[in-house]
Amino acid sequence: MIVTESGRKLYNYKEVSALLGISSQTVQKYVKILEMSLYPVSGKLHFEESQILQVVEARNSIPKAQPGRKPKKDSK
Repeated sequence: MIVTESGRKLYNYKEVSALLGISSQTVQKYVKILEMSLYPVSGKLHFEESQILQVVEARNSIPKAQPGRKPKKDSK
């Protein structure tokens, strides 16, 4: 975590994935879907702390599939 002069807390992909318990690739997927703006610091992209909540909300809004259950198709 990096704290800027203005007091903003910035986290890199690795830190966000560790906080949320998901892979870095999944975090990248959410960034792309949500079209989030990232902050470059020392050659790495960082999230603002408030953006982590966006990832959590997006993650919670995706319905989870139950393993072994496929939706039934209507037969004609």
